Amino acid sequence: MSIELSEYLRQELLKRNLSRRELSRRADLSTMAVNHIINNPASNPTVETCVGIAKALEVSPELIFQLAGYSIVGLADEIDPEVKALAIYLNGLPPEIRVYALKGAWATAQVVTQAIEESVGGKTSDIGAE
Repeated sequence: MSIELSEYLRQELLKRNLSRRELSRRADLSTMAVNHIINNPASNPTVETCVGIAKALEVSPELIFQLAGYSIVGLADEIDPEVKALAIYLNGLPPEIRVYALKGAWATAQVVTQAIEESVGGKTSDIGAE
């Protein structure tokens, strides 16, 4: 539920003198998506939508996640916002679904890492060390 997010967006748009159209442009969202969140406080915006809104308003994604009703996960500041978004999303899943989602995420990460290592011809830890 994003009752708090809906109200926050209304206030921020007024305070910043931004239109909904401009927010949607900055967030790389459709105007309809932004209108839906603002006009339907019971909506459940996706993690990607929350990240886009956070970037558009230049606020922390954690603030938008919290306002949208996602549970907050304590993560170090040096972690990429996208990784935080994934962790928060996974943490918000029901436990019986989270187990499968985590297994899938780990398997995908391992396959991607292996593919990168094979294409680069070395370990991924060597990437960026040049």
